[in-house]
Amino acid sequence: MYICICNAIREADVHAAVANDVRSFKELKSQLGLCSDCGQCSRKAKACFDAAKASQPTYLFKEHLIQLAQA
Repeated sequence: MYICICNAIREADVHAAVANDVRSFKELKSQLGLCSDCGQCSRKAKACFDAAKASQPTYLFKEHLIQLAQA
């Protein structure tokens, strides 16, 4: 589904950017050109970004695993 009509940006584009290490909404807007024209996509784009971030796996480092095992 398109979230930005002005720049033809889809939800899949946002998810792909997050999967490729985009860490902030500001960085996402800069990279994809979101919210740069009319701004009508800003709420939907932010919600999509938040959902994409939430769906990313969380990696635990060895030290964290040791601490969890000792707890």
